[in-house]
Amino acid sequence: MPYDSTIQEVKDVIKQEELESEQEIIEHKILNPVQIQPFATYNRTAAAEYAVKWHDGRNSLYKKHSADCTNFVSQAVFAGGKEMKKPSTRPSGITSDTNNWYSERYSLPAYNYGWRETSSWVNVEDFKTFWAKTQSVVTSSSKNTIIANANVGDVIQLQASSGSRFYHSLIVHKKADGTLYLAAHSIDRVNLSIKDISAYNLRVIKF
Repeated sequence: MPYDSTIQEVKDVIKQEELESEQEIIEHKILNPVQIQPFATYNRTAAAEYAVKWHDGRNSLYKKHSADCTNFVSQAVFAGGKEMKKPSTRPSGITSDTNNWYSERYSLPAYNYGWRETSSWVNVEDFKTFWAKTQSVVTSSSKNTIIANANVGDVIQLQASSGSRFYHSLIVHKKADGTLYLAAHSIDRVNLSIKDISAYNLRVIKF
């Protein structure tokens, strides 16, 4: 936006962004008419399609992070039908919380937005801690073991060295030719074969 733009021009641009965001919400509700609990059926195709669509973009309904990998896979898992889990009170910013899982945008004065998120939505280890309560997790140094145990829509996480924290989250968007093809943010990727990844250990969170 040029520096000499009028206040009305700025308001018009913001209004258009709001309309586009509302349309995204409407489209999501049409595609996901039934709210699904975290333990219910998972639409793997919907999760994979979201991951491919947004692998090199940023959805305005969610906060952008410089380290965006787990934020991205959370969005894809949510698009696959896993419902957010929210407490009654939700402070602004990122809350350290592995008992809930959510990210929500809310309006602020002067046409601005804020976000409320849990660490389980944006942090590698906290995402695993939250979902391990209801989903199976398989950890192995063998890529063949991970390939055998993972399906489209599952989340893969990487560990760099023995005893270190897992540091990266990716989502499976295709399983074919004896490998898994992954999408990710932070370094935006799609069609990344798991066989081309270097890691000390890998784990799959099975949805």
